[in-house]
Amino acid sequence: MKSTSKSFLQKLLVNDFLYKIYQPFLFVAERLKASRSNYLNGSRYGLLKAEADKIFASKTVCNGPFKGMQFDREAGLSGSTYAMLLGSFESEIHPFIYAALQKHYDHVYNIGCADGYYAVGFARLMPASIIHAYDLDKRALVKAQKLATQNALQHNIVFSGT
Repeated sequence: MKSTSKSFLQKLLVNDFLYKIYQPFLFVAERLKASRSNYLNGSRYGLLKAEADKIFASKTVCNGPFKGMQFDREAGLSGSTYAMLLGSFESEIHPFIYAALQKHYDHVYNIGCADGYYAVGFARLMPASIIHAYDLDKRALVKAQKLATQNALQHNIVFSGT
C-alpha cells in the first residue's frame, strides 16, 4: 500500500468516532483473511471434515425416529446432514413424529420436502401410508427421489412441485 493511502487510513482509524464506524468492516476483513489462510493451509475444518467422513462412511441414520434409513451425506441440501445421520436433527420434534406414527394415517403430506429426509423417513415407518412430498425446487425433488430410490421406497411416495 502506498504511504499516502496508509497514512490516510491511519488518521481515519485514530479518530474514535470514525473507528467505531469502521470497526465492523475491519472485523470482517480480518475474518476473511483468517478464513482464506485456513482454506489455503488445509484448515482445521478440512481435518474435521475428513474425520466426520470416516465416522459417517456407512451413510445410515444412527439414532432417532428414522434410525436405519440410508441417507447419503452428499444428497442433503441443508448444512445439518451430520445431525441427520446422527439422528439428532430437529430432536425437539421427535415426540411429535413418534405420536404421528401411532395414528396410522392413510396419507401424510410433506410440504417443502427438500432432500426428502422426512418424506422417506415416514415412508419407511408407515409402509401402508401414501406419502405426498412437495417442493418448488426441482433440484430438491431430484434429491428426494434419489433418496427414496436409495431406500427402495419410490413406490410409497408421490413427488410433486406444487
